[in-house]
Formats: sequence, C-alpha cells, structure tokens
Amino acid sequence: MAFELAGNKAKEALKCYRQAAEGGNGDAQFRLGKAHEFGELILAIDLEAARTWYQKAAEGGDLDAQCRLGFAYMYGYLGLEIVFEMALMWFEMAAEGDHIISQWRLGVAYEDGDLGVVTNFETARRYFQEAAEGGHPDAQHRLGEACEFGQLTLAIDLEAALKWYRQAAEGGDDTAHLRLGFAYEVGELTLAIDLEAALECYQEAAKGGNGNAQWRLGRAYEFGELTLVIDLGAARMWLQKAADGDFEDARFRVICSNGTPEEVWRLKHGFAQWRLEQEEEEEEEEEEEEDGELELD
Repeated sequence: MAFELAGNKAKEALKCYRQAAEGGNGDAQFRLGKAHEFGELILAIDLEAARTWYQKAAEGGDLDAQCRLGFAYMYGYLGLEIVFEMALMWFEMAAEGDHIISQWRLGVAYEDGDLGVVTNFETARRYFQEAAEGGHPDAQHRLGEACEFGQLTLAIDLEAALKWYRQAAEGGDDTAHLRLGFAYEVGELTLAIDLEAALECYQEAAKGGNGNAQWRLGRAYEFGELTLVIDLGAARMWLQKAADGDFEDARFRVICSNGTPEEVWRLKHGFAQWRLEQEEEEEEEEEEEEDGELELD
C-alpha cells in the first residue's frame, strides 16, 4: 500500500514537472533530465531523454543544467563523447551566472592546464576566489593553501589562510578541519597552541572520513595526547576506521597489533618497500627543486 501511494505521488509529480518543463520552466527541465539520467520519478534510465531536457534547460539559462553538461562533455557522461571545448563552454556560461561549482572547476582547469586551456594561475585564482566567496568549500580550502604557501600569484598571508581554512571547515571540508587541527596542535597559522581546539578539529575531520585525522585520534587515545586519557578501545576503533579507509600507517598498526605472525611479516616487508619508494620519490623531488634553483641563479 505504501509503495502504491509512493508510486501515485511520483506519477503526479512527474505530470507536474512535465507540464512545467513543456512550458519552459528551467528547474522542471533540469529535474526531468535528472530523473531520466538516474531512473527517478518512476522513469526508466534514458540518457537520450536526459540529454534533451538538460540541453533545453541549459539553453534557457539554467545554471545547474549548464554545469551538468560541462561535466558530461568533460567525462563522456550521458552517452556523449568527451569534448573539452564544449565542457569549457558550458562551465564558462554557468560561471558567468555565479555557479560556484563551475567557477571552482574552471579554477582547477586553469591551475592544472586541463580542458584544453593553458595554465594561468591568475585566472585560476580569480575563479577560485569567486567560488570561495560564493561558499564553495573546496575553493575556500584551495585559497587557504595558496595564502599559506604563496601560490596562485598570491603572497604568503597566514591570517588570510586561516580565514579561508575556517570557512572551508564550516562548509564541511574535512581536510580543512585536519589542517586547523594540526595548526592548533603545534601553533601555526598565527594560532596559539590549543589542544582542546585541535582535538575538536580532528574529531570533525575524522567524522567526515579523513584517514589522517582518524589516525591522529587513534594515536591520541593510545598515548593519552590532545587532553585525552588513554582509552585503548577508542584507539582501536579510530585506527581501524583509518585502516579500513586504506590509510597505510593505520593499517600497519592494526595488523601489528592483531594480525598473525605471517600477516605481520608480509606487511612489514611491504611497508618497508613502500617507505623506500616514498623516500626515493622525495629525493627525486628535492633534486628537481635544486636543479630549478640552479637554473634561476
């Protein structure tokens, strides 16, 4: 009975959306595109119909539809071929209407030089700035990094970095929570050491699934750090969560604690090889940086 009622409501909703969409309503056209794409509102998946409705909505100025077509041409979704020029066109149209996801994606494109554009850090910064001011957490976090390390044509400004990290964290960015946690723990980004604040930030990041934060909480409970008392049960829980997310250090710690001798032996040898590869990569990066400095001199 409940299923039949839900079906009747979906039919009625579909009827209303169709009427509005055929009358030129962009929101309804976008909703129908989404319903055909994902098989919602009792509709079967129909990518051609989804494209048709997204196209109508996008041509009528619907920003979400323009962005959706941008990603579709970027990745080859909706049965479309990958065409970077079309992706760029739709992202730019949506960005002009202050669509923050499109602005952020253009920032990434101009920073990395993808979607067929030439790397331009000034343009990248401008798009990130627009997206960040509109409330996009990833853009806010990227500006935080740029202000902290002097990237994207910006000078180092730790107060500005702190502002953007805080805004990103408020928007749910777990990596921003992680960065703030470490800043409070060791006294960076103009902050005084505050272990309670650090703990709170790590907890928020860990709840969001951040493996680094889960690892840090596990170690804090294991050794009684960050104002915590030793709690091995909580330590195991957080380390296991980090390990389940493929965080290598946590996986190593969990198996060393609970694994069979054979598992520990295999893991130690694999971990040692991984560490060696990491060190070799770091050495190569340092040599490249030194070579670049010599060329500048």
